[in-house]
Amino acid sequence: MRWPWTESLNIGIRAHDLGRFHSAAGLAASVRAAGLDSIQLVAWKCFESASRRPDVWTADLVEDIRLNLVDAGIGIPLVGAYFNWFSRDELRPAESGGTGRRIFLQSLAAARSMGASHVGTELEGYMALPLWSSRRNRSSEAMEHAVLVAKELQAAAREADAWIAVEGVWWHVLHSPERVRELKDRSGADRLRFILDPVNFLNARNWRKQREMIDRAMDHYGDDLMLIHCRDFRPTRFGLIPVPPGKGRFDYPYLAGRLNETGRDGIPMILEGVTGRDIASSAAYLRSLGGS
Repeated sequence: MRWPWTESLNIGIRAHDLGRFHSAAGLAASVRAAGLDSIQLVAWKCFESASRRPDVWTADLVEDIRLNLVDAGIGIPLVGAYFNWFSRDELRPAESGGTGRRIFLQSLAAARSMGASHVGTELEGYMALPLWSSRRNRSSEAMEHAVLVAKELQAAAREADAWIAVEGVWWHVLHSPERVRELKDRSGADRLRFILDPVNFLNARNWRKQREMIDRAMDHYGDDLMLIHCRDFRPTRFGLIPVPPGKGRFDYPYLAGRLNETGRDGIPMILEGVTGRDIASSAAYLRSLGGS
């Protein structure tokens, strides 16, 4: 079934999936060549001159981004400054917070100057072992800590006239659409909005119930849904294997229908982990869901 998406359909990509660049002008040329509208920007992943440190947003870098990307018509719906709210660095921080939090706060302060408004992160969670998440992530203790951090970030977002965007993942503290909504409701953070990567909530046990998950996300995210990450998967006995949108089992036609019927079909859709020739085919697939 084809869905009547609006003409304002916005398809973008994580900038670092296009490569690494000497300048914003080079990145802009790559975005235009790919026929895309916008980017999710993580400076230290796409600019050779940048590194992951609190002073990453220099005045020269911000001006380069504004002039060569935003003023040239390429949107930045999301600045990525992902960090684990539950890392040792964050749980025992200095007065100004751990490294990740300092970068996030400075990203909020710089966002408007480069034509952006949202700074995104996953909360992640406690780790039982390296690369192995803890059951504590589903505890009330974990949510209480998340609420405290959200309140701290909220104050900085309000001062910067910017927005915090959080993304849930099934093995993180925000392990479900309901848990994502709970963070906003309990923190009272009116500067908090939501990124939806629907594949993040799927695994080998529940992927066949993806329409139910999409419905839950649409119901709980409401008008706070600000961006969608687009990727796909193939189920195997070893788990879900990532593939480009349209080449797997994710039900994009159903997601498109829900976005359309709830009036959210104009929000940015950012290709994630899609590179090379798959960029054009993935963007074409998403656009093909529109029409009469």
